[in-house]
Amino acid sequence: MIRRRPVSCVVYLALLQLWAASAYGAGAHRGPASQSGLPAPISIYSHIPASTGSAANNQTTESLVVKHLAEVVRLKKAGVRFDYDLVDALWFLNSGFRMGPTAAWPNGPDPWIAKCRATRVLPGLRFGGNTLGSNQPATSLPPEWKASLSQNNRSLSLFEGGFLPGMIAAMQSWHDRGIRLFVFDSLDLTAATPAVAASLTADQIVERNSSALRDALAAFGTKNPDTVLLISTKTAGAHGELFNQSVDLNRLGGFEMVSAEDVKSSFVFLADPLRSMDIEADTRVRTVEQGGIPLAHVDSEGFAVDDAGDSGSHSLPVDWKAAFLLSMARGGWVNIVRGDLRSIQGEDARWMARVQKLFFDLQAQGGIHSFGGPPGIARDEQMKAYGFAAGTQHGSLFVVMNPSQDAVTLTLPLPEPSLLERISGRVQFRDAGFTPQLQGNAVTLGSGQLAVVGFGEYAAPAWDFGVQRGVMIPSEVQPLEADFESTAPGTIEARIDPPIEGVLRVVVLDRTWSGQTISNDEASAKNGEGAGSGIHLEVTQSGRPIPVRVAGDSPAIAGPSDSTSPWLVGEIDVNDLTPGMPVRVRVHSNFDVPSDLEGHAYAVVY
Repeated sequence: MIRRRPVSCVVYLALLQLWAASAYGAGAHRGPASQSGLPAPISIYSHIPASTGSAANNQTTESLVVKHLAEVVRLKKAGVRFDYDLVDALWFLNSGFRMGPTAAWPNGPDPWIAKCRATRVLPGLRFGGNTLGSNQPATSLPPEWKASLSQNNRSLSLFEGGFLPGMIAAMQSWHDRGIRLFVFDSLDLTAATPAVAASLTADQIVERNSSALRDALAAFGTKNPDTVLLISTKTAGAHGELFNQSVDLNRLGGFEMVSAEDVKSSFVFLADPLRSMDIEADTRVRTVEQGGIPLAHVDSEGFAVDDAGDSGSHSLPVDWKAAFLLSMARGGWVNIVRGDLRSIQGEDARWMARVQKLFFDLQAQGGIHSFGGPPGIARDEQMKAYGFAAGTQHGSLFVVMNPSQDAVTLTLPLPEPSLLERISGRVQFRDAGFTPQLQGNAVTLGSGQLAVVGFGEYAAPAWDFGVQRGVMIPSEVQPLEADFESTAPGTIEARIDPPIEGVLRVVVLDRTWSGQTISNDEASAKNGEGAGSGIHLEVTQSGRPIPVRVAGDSPAIAGPSDSTSPWLVGEIDVNDLTPGMPVRVRVHSNFDVPSDLEGHAYAVVY
């Protein structure tokens, strides 16, 4: 018996095929990617810490690499894909990239390279480009490089002196020993010796550096076609604004990645600070995309698991699955995983492999793009819902986010919404708590909620990724009347009638910092490293101190709570309050600069 597919399904799939080729531009991003030497998306395990500090504190040692590589091999056996194992090569920069044992690498690089090859993971090295690190004095450089030094002694010209020829020669030596991935970052295309800097324009210097690097890498790639060359170029602003809005992604001779920068702090005011940072990362990526860079070329800093140390518990953050989904859904062709993988075991490892399999296919088809609320407004508490969408001839997939305090409804950009009366979508992943409501091509999300919605083939149960139990989204959030008044410089106070159930949420921000995103280090620097810099929250009822749980902290003891960031979200359990009596909320800014504090209150039910 021959089964006939319903006409509606045939029409739907045909529209999806047309949609994938037009609205999403199937293959539209594939062209620039393949032209730059990367024929398909890749997966990298990086031993380089996600947040770098001093070289002494972040040196990649041989023992640490061996420990992490064993975890990479374990996850590969569970189905997780790792194509390359990346190690920081800065530990031998001062020796002119020459190879040999060091205190951190007593056996040299050969045992690591051999272990990679034996486990079918290709070894890679990150070169720091042509700029010197904070712990790399110019006097320590090889003599033949000094003729390349720029006038500030912190970068090296790529078209003068011996630096670039020396680097290419070292790369060839590394390739001959088995290295198949080279990553370059911290490039300074304005570098020139003092004599040349005085005789050429800035644009001429950039062009000469670009041409020299492009020609050298093209020759290296022709000689070694089995090698991948990745070049990371930085963005200028805190939210991903580009140095040059007309970046030529084919100018440097390798697959060029535009970095959206490491996220250290956020202006997204949610009770879960990790979710806030995920949204901040999304904002930066989407800003770069809207600056004209295909998502395939955007480096979102990947996915990182904190290294808990040998005596740590190695527990994953509660929202790790959402963070990993987002790292894949942003569409970059270079997918990086960092950190301690020991906590990813059993079913978690298999879950990770399933997500990879899905998104590598979507990335390769080149149809991922962002939609929804505009990026670049992370400083506004009323952010709008947004998402990343992928369309193929088999269906469509949406990873959607609500960054606001309220439940919102987001319209998904389907090719023909009227067909949804007969062909429905399915929520394939969500945070716990609030249950997203899907009606046609409109999905309603709770405050701060992430969800994955599939249509067509991607609505099948095979792509059900479950519920993230560690994150609880409120079932209801309602604004409360809260008249915050200034009572002293840098201080606001309000008397609030608490809700009868759930928690009282207080959101405070310092509008002095509006328009910026600063890290805690930057905040401390602006405030002379003073203890207690940031926002100080105190809640009392009839003179009695009330405990406050501040975002990112464990429940506080009775008394004040602090945040070193220029915003704070605190929650008070109504069970700690006397019913029918107002609470007094006092907020003070300890920043040395003048403050413009703003407060809001909400009744929240989980």
